[in-house]
Amino acid sequence: MLGLLEKINLKETLTRPIVFRAGRNNAIAIAHNNKAMKLAAEGQYEEALAKFQLALLGQPHYARAYYNMALTYFSLERYEEAIDCFEKAIEFDPRFVEALNDLGVTYANLQQGREAIKYYHRALRIKPNYYDALLNLGAMYYQLGDFRNSIKAMKKALAINDKEKLAYYYLALIHAEWRDRETALKHTATLEQLDAGMADELRHEVLRRVY
Repeated sequence: MLGLLEKINLKETLTRPIVFRAGRNNAIAIAHNNKAMKLAAEGQYEEALAKFQLALLGQPHYARAYYNMALTYFSLERYEEAIDCFEKAIEFDPRFVEALNDLGVTYANLQQGREAIKYYHRALRIKPNYYDALLNLGAMYYQLGDFRNSIKAMKKALAINDKEKLAYYYLALIHAEWRDRETALKHTATLEQLDAGMADELRHEVLRRVY
């Protein structure tokens, strides 16, 4: 987990349509991908990578297999290899917003915040209400000290889900940085209704910053 950024989780295999035509080789590639996903979910990452390679041998433009392979490399903290696979997934499916977002998360994990922001924005140009990308964008802007853009992203996320704990958390911290005690505590109080433990921790930090 990158601070309070969303985790990358292994996604279900066939949540997106397969973009190539049906055929024996394609069916075999899908079977290898499905098996690889099962192995990855069981923590057998090296075995999963071998199966993904088999899937790609049969179907070299299989964006979903590249994406799932990238997630597996990410789980192994092999971030450069994850980046290569995310980029391949995007090459073969340029509107693959999950790959764009998760590529951003990978760059964030490498402390390359500006590069991460670039990919969050690319995902949001395709899908403006993409919730995960909005949260990740807001969190990264916060980490870079760009509080106004962080607020903008978090408010967009709250327009989609007004019970998002992370958004209230960051909004409270930002207003505390600005010594706006009243607004910071207002966001903390809202968070308390959603997660009392998280709000209690936040309140201590807010009070530390405003005094």
